[in-house]
This record gives sequence, C-alpha cells and structure tokens, in this order.
Amino acid sequence: MRLEDFSRGWIIGDFEPAIVQTKDVEMGILELKAGHKADSHFHAHHTEWNLVLSGCARLNKKLYFEGDIFQFLPFEKSTVEYLEDTKLLVIKSPAVKGDKHYA
Repeated sequence: MRLEDFSRGWIIGDFEPAIVQTKDVEMGILELKAGHKADSHFHAHHTEWNLVLSGCARLNKKLYFEGDIFQFLPFEKSTVEYLEDTKLLVIKSPAVKGDKHYA
C-alpha cells in the first residue's frame, strides 16, 4: 500500500479504503500548497487535531511550524492559511460521516 492509494490522504476511519475501519477516529496525512486557505467549515461532533509534519500554517495570527499541534473543537471554524507547502497529520474523533458544515 501507498498513501496515494487512499482518498485525499485519509487512511483510518469509517470509510473505504482504510487501513483500519473504525467509528472512533479518523486519521489522514494531508498535503496543502502554499497560499491555500481553509474553506471556512466546522464540525459539529468531533474534535480535530493537526500536527504539522512540515511547512508553516497561520491560525488566528499565530504561526505553527514542524512539530506544532493546533486543534479545532466542535463548532469552531477552520480558518487556517498555509504559508508554505505544508504536510499535516490530521486526527478527528469520533469519526462521524458528513460532519463537515460550511459557515
């Protein structure tokens, strides 16, 4: 298996294909290009943690670099801007299908 075999980098969760199928957690490795801005969404049911593997992200005027973690609680809007090509490990819990809502 390779990361490219999975949908947009999502590897664990309540979907196919998945390394592990579970309703407890979703996990993915996402790659975002410099200049990308989050599409102003929130999740009603899960908390999301983002570990910066490489690159740089700005959230609420704070910069996050390799090794930094930022989180979104339920109903908190995703307003991240990626200042460099960035790779994230994203973890969401619980895994709830359709829990992406646009503000």
